[in-house]
Amino acid sequence: MKLVLAPDSFKGSLSSMEVIHILSKVAKEYYRDLEIVKIPVADGGEGTLEALLTPVNGRTYEIEVTSPLGSKVKAHYGIYNDNFLMEMAQASGLTLVDRDKKNPLKTTSYGTGELIKRGLDLGYRKIVLGIGGSATNDGGIGALSALGIRFLDRYGNVVPPNGEGLILIENMDLEDFDKRIFDTEIIVMCDVNNPLTGDNGATFVYGRQKGASEEMLHKLEAGMIKYKHLIFNRLGIDLDKVKGAGAAGGIGGALSAFCRAELKSGIDTLMDFINFDSLVNDADIVITGEGKIDIQSTYGKVVCGIARRCKANYIPVVALCGGIDGNINELYDLGVQSIMPITRSVMDLEYAINNAAYLLEDAAHRMFKFININI
Repeated sequence: MKLVLAPDSFKGSLSSMEVIHILSKVAKEYYRDLEIVKIPVADGGEGTLEALLTPVNGRTYEIEVTSPLGSKVKAHYGIYNDNFLMEMAQASGLTLVDRDKKNPLKTTSYGTGELIKRGLDLGYRKIVLGIGGSATNDGGIGALSALGIRFLDRYGNVVPPNGEGLILIENMDLEDFDKRIFDTEIIVMCDVNNPLTGDNGATFVYGRQKGASEEMLHKLEAGMIKYKHLIFNRLGIDLDKVKGAGAAGGIGGALSAFCRAELKSGIDTLMDFINFDSLVNDADIVITGEGKIDIQSTYGKVVCGIARRCKANYIPVVALCGGIDGNINELYDLGVQSIMPITRSVMDLEYAINNAAYLLEDAAHRMFKFININI
């Protein structure tokens, strides 16, 4: 039996490789003649760097960059052939900010810009960047500041490179912008299609999870609208018409407008990069999963992307998850054969996270017992 294990991480509890380790251990109890293909998966957020590098045996390196709140943090990047690989979560991720210090008015994407600059300094002209899991809502001005753009207030002073700085912006100076960007192919892995502003934009959809109060949301949105108009006036680009511009607090739009980056589906980019179709060739079954399966899972996230690829190759897919929320019937149409939550009874989130390994192992036993009925 050829079994492919291709889960996303269970956010806040288990990494992709930890999920794979548990599933592998249980699977070996049920099958003697077993080939296991291990594919950690991500769609642009935490774990993307590992997911890109593991199947191709790429190398990782460490650099010190600016954290979301301005201190220093160790971040990793990867090298494979002529590709410089990085994830925003390493430098500007929400997990880098303590719960009581979350404040998108103060957080910056500056460290992400420093990572991009590292790739340019090393001579790479193809950068693959995952932008999920960010702590920021700064429109990408932090990252762009690290690349040499000066964002100015009405008096000509440089504004803080954070969400608060958006409100102060009146002009920008592109004279020292790193021109190497224009000779570089930048592929941005994102899993959302939000515009920059509005009810479905960066601020109102994602600001709360980054620590914004209602008052902060309106302040941030006012700044983002001002920023949007400035970009339109200087570059002629309306970021409310660019799908994915609102990703990661607006950095998707910033990279698209200033760096000519291509915004692409995170999961599709990953699967193309690792040659997913060849890895699952002749598989009997693919097991995937993520922390929560809901309506967003049908919009190009990990489970959706894997199901589509496998359906085209007539390979059955089963998904494990921490929980199910809402109508997810479309996933069955896309190719998922069954979805199994790992929770066993009513429990609070903290308990589920703290006991995720046990719950997953228990669910894996139930899943393989059920699969054996049909094989």
